Amino acid sequence: NLFFYMNNYRTVENIYFNLARNTILTTSSEKLSDTPSGEEGLSCRLKESASKCNNLEELIEGSKTKAYTYTRINRIITQAILHIDREEANQGALYVRVLGFSKKGREIIKEIKKSDNETLPVLTNINKEAATLDELTYKQLEKDILAGDMYSVLVNRPLYEHSDKVRMPILLEK
Repeated sequence: NLFFYMNNYRTVENIYFNLARNTILTTSSEKLSDTPSGEEGLSCRLKESASKCNNLEELIEGSKTKAYTYTRINRIITQAILHIDREEANQGALYVRVLGFSKKGREIIKEIKKSDNETLPVLTNINKEAATLDELTYKQLEKDILAGDMYSVLVNRPLYEHSDKVRMPILLEK
């Protein structure tokens, strides 16, 4: 039903807007500038726009210029909400997270985990394997989990039931 979809979309957008505006207003300009997509001029524009706007579109339009595109503004907002800084972003991926696999894929993953050639940790059970990660990799995993949890909050799904901390990879029947 289109009416339900549009109302639900507006609700999610409003929740995201309130989260974004709160984050921008309570985060220092220096911290906003330290996000991978940030810089001093953009963080100042975001702060000014956040203090004047009433919705997400106004927030973005009030910050947008030729140099600061819609996409870049959305990126910096998401990075600020998740507290991602340049140093973390420059690390690249520090682990491989398995979300699903077939029976053959399960066998391949077991072989990779048994071998000494594992370049990146392959995670299939976050609760068991998180304790084996170094501090930097664990911090990156926490951001990954936070992003999933925030999505669940935004779309009004039960947080615990949909948290990456309790969900296991999906076994495909093919």
